[in-house]
Amino acid sequence: MEFKNLELGGKIELKNPERISTINNLCNTIYEYNKNEKRKINTVGLNNFVDIKLYCDGDLYINIGTEENLNEKLTKAINILKNEQLQGIKGYVDVSFDGNPVIYRN
Repeated sequence: MEFKNLELGGKIELKNPERISTINNLCNTIYEYNKNEKRKINTVGLNNFVDIKLYCDGDLYINIGTEENLNEKLTKAINILKNEQLQGIKGYVDVSFDGNPVIYRN
């Protein structure tokens, strides 16, 4: 995130205010998912907005990729996490591209 006109005690202005919407969307979706599920999403890797990752309990991460089509990617990822056959797997789920997700088991 890039800031402009930073002043101690002043309002923080963003050069890309739409990023706040992306962060809110991520947080709300994760919060709703975590309320009802055993396997929790406990960390969001948001070093930049082209390589978003969600880290879950039990050595599993979800590669979201860019914020493009974020809702669709989150829906795919959450449906995979809820799948009974995949409970407890270690590895990653890649939903960063169009098409079927990739599931890699360690």
